[in-house]
Amino acid sequence: KKLASKNAAINKLRHFYAVSRDFFAAYRTFLIPVDKRTIIFESFMGSSYSDSPKAIYEQMLKDTHFKDYKFIWIFKNPDRYKDLTKNPRTTIVKYHSKEYFKAYARAEYWIVNCWISLRIKKKSSQRMIQCWHGTPLKRLRNDIDPNVDTNHRNNDIKNNDKDASRYDYFVSPSRYATNIFKSAFNLSELHKEDIILEIGY
Repeated sequence: KKLASKNAAINKLRHFYAVSRDFFAAYRTFLIPVDKRTIIFESFMGSSYSDSPKAIYEQMLKDTHFKDYKFIWIFKNPDRYKDLTKNPRTTIVKYHSKEYFKAYARAEYWIVNCWISLRIKKKSSQRMIQCWHGTPLKRLRNDIDPNVDTNHRNNDIKNNDKDASRYDYFVSPSRYATNIFKSAFNLSELHKEDIILEIGY
């Protein structure tokens, strides 16, 4: 009983620390002003330079409309992508570093294709474009079969609503994908069914 009580106390302290850490991290980043000419890109949680974020970034480099914009790329292994900084308007930031959270606090537009940290709080003046990745041929988030993995599904539903509530636009490759995205990401319940851009990848 003493051991159980001690473990319970430790767990409460850990929870308090985690909540406090997230609160103060969010407070600090909210003090950073939004730069209307900064755009952040993250593909597969910083694992690669790829997919829709890469295509959009490379198109923006060619478009004179964005000639005064600054671009930030997020990578788990930033040294592998140093060549991107040959463009003077492009900066590389390490995934989940202090600079990572500051970068998200500063950029007006976030262009991603996967989950991003739930510790990142979006300001009202910021816009998140969820590009996702590929055609959904498997069950995602809310559509995961509860009989297969109840804990996984419940956790995904809880985290999905926190994640999807930040979306301003959701790129879809087809009507088939649109219907699945609306269900899997709980967009109707979140009153975000109109954010889908069915324009192809």
